Amino acid sequence: MLTPLLQDLVEVSKRCRYIKEVTMAFRRNSKTLTGMLVVIELILLSMLPVFSISCQPQASLEEEPVKEEEPIPTYTEVKISGFAFVPATVTVSAGSTVTWTNQDSAPHTVTSETDLFDSGRLSINDSSSYAFTDRGTFSYYCTIHPYMKGEVIVE
Repeated sequence: MLTPLLQDLVEVSKRCRYIKEVTMAFRRNSKTLTGMLVVIELILLSMLPVFSISCQPQASLEEEPVKEEEPIPTYTEVKISGFAFVPATVTVSAGSTVTWTNQDSAPHTVTSETDLFDSGRLSINDSSSYAFTDRGTFSYYCTIHPYMKGEVIVE
């Protein structure tokens, strides 16, 4: 029993012999440009199926499937609850928007350590959003409760 690669080679060999026979018949019967174009077309058409099969990568039984990376979200919500930012760290892609919503019983702020953004005072159920255009790590905290900290990682 022949392997798939050897079967492809046998098929290529058969097609090459056929092309040679057609070319020889053409040379005996006609030398016009139109006839030559027909032969070239036949050659190309007869080779396409073999090359499309034989050029395909052979899968190995031992190969593991390619794991696709999970897409980075373009919109992320952070809850303020229990005197904490939940989740404390989020990762987003550049151009993404992060929204903080105060679901706590006290007012809070979302203030960048570099003064890039500041929500001002957020009462219960208030929200504030910021669109991150640059890559980097951006730390923030609550100015009312400075022990509350979080960060946004922009990739």
